[in-house]
Parts: sequence; C-alpha cells; structure tokens
Amino acid sequence: MGLLVEALRARGVDAYGFDVSSFAISQVAEAVRAYCWRASATDEIEGRYDLIVCQEIFPHLTEDAGRQAIANFCRHADRVLFSSGAYPPHERHLNALGPADWEGVFASEGFRRDLSVDASFMTPWAAYYFRTAELASVACVPGRGNR
Repeated sequence: MGLLVEALRARGVDAYGFDVSSFAISQVAEAVRAYCWRASATDEIEGRYDLIVCQEIFPHLTEDAGRQAIANFCRHADRVLFSSGAYPPHERHLNALGPADWEGVFASEGFRRDLSVDASFMTPWAAYYFRTAELASVACVPGRGNR
C-alpha cells in the first residue's frame, strides 16, 4: 500500500515500491502514487538502487520464483534488506523455505549476510545482505540444510 515508500519520501529518501497486488497498489496515497506500481518480484527491475527492501513475500512464491526474485534484486542493488520466515504449509504458501535457505541463494549471487546489522526491527529473522567481491565457491541449494 506504499506505506514504506510514503514514510521514506517524507524523510527525503528517493524511494520507490511495487507490489503484485492490484488492491494494495489501489490503496497507495495520492502523494506517492507516481512512485509505486504493480509488479512481481520476478519482473525485471529497472534502474539501480542503493538498497532493496523485501518483506514477507517469499512464502507466496515458488522456490524457483524466489531464486529469480533474489537474482533480480542482486542485479539492481549492492544491498538488500530481506525478511522471509519459514511458514507452515498453507493454501497460499507455495514453499516452506526459511531464512537459512534464502541465505544460501543470496550467497550463490555473491551476497553475504552482514551479522553486524540488527534488522530485527523488521522481523526477528530479517537479514541485511551486501555484495561481496567474490562469488561463493560452494553452491547452496534451499531445503538441503546449507549454512
């Protein structure tokens, strides 16, 4: 509904946002409507950003779509604030992958978690990732217990 975009813009941040939900986008405040649009996390993002924030959408993506979305984020920013907990199976949850699984996907894109950043203001399992100079040498497969 554009709440984060609205809050950041009120503080002078050049923020943009998208959501797959037509309803959510229809609720965006008029003042920030030009900065919010309907799209999926797997749709190619245009431009380059200082930081991409993604909160709790990954249970609603298939594992493959989640991998595509993370690769998309990593192509367009050097830092990602990411939150996706492990949720029990449910008709609206398309995968049960948790934070450690997605951390492996970030590693395969050359990103590492910055443990010095406490992102728990977002959710208890939120993590801040940054691009490293080298790609991880070990491929990590979600759901296989990689650390």
